[in-house]
Amino acid sequence: MQKCGECNLCCKLLDIDEVNSKHNEWCVHCVQKVGCMIYEKRPDECKNFNCAWSQMDYAGIEMRPDKCGALFEKFTDHLIVGVTGGLMTSLVSGQIDFFVRENISVMVLNHANKSKKFFFAEGHDKTFVEKQINDNSELHRRFN
Repeated sequence: MQKCGECNLCCKLLDIDEVNSKHNEWCVHCVQKVGCMIYEKRPDECKNFNCAWSQMDYAGIEMRPDKCGALFEKFTDHLIVGVTGGLMTSLVSGQIDFFVRENISVMVLNHANKSKKFFFAEGHDKTFVEKQINDNSELHRRFN
């Protein structure tokens, strides 16, 4: 498992009700490039976020969220959700292509323009992905 280091992009891109943190705004408890000042007492929503980069031993530093500009989180065996604050970089596009080749569909949420974009693995379609999202109540609440 990789360490966050100076990355705390999750503190900006996630909407965390318990601390009144909004999409694309830094959480008031975050010190950029340092971390969460209430880490030991952070809300369950923060504790339950599983950054895909930190779980991928093979992912290089360039894919760390603060470096590539996107967060990825695995929600099911067949669905990864990505969150960006703006433009999608070629690194992020390459990572999405990798996921799709591995039979994982990706939904990317762009907070800058409030859009969703889907990248479907072979055999998946919008109905399949929407069912995955709707079957996961936390995902549905967080991103709809």
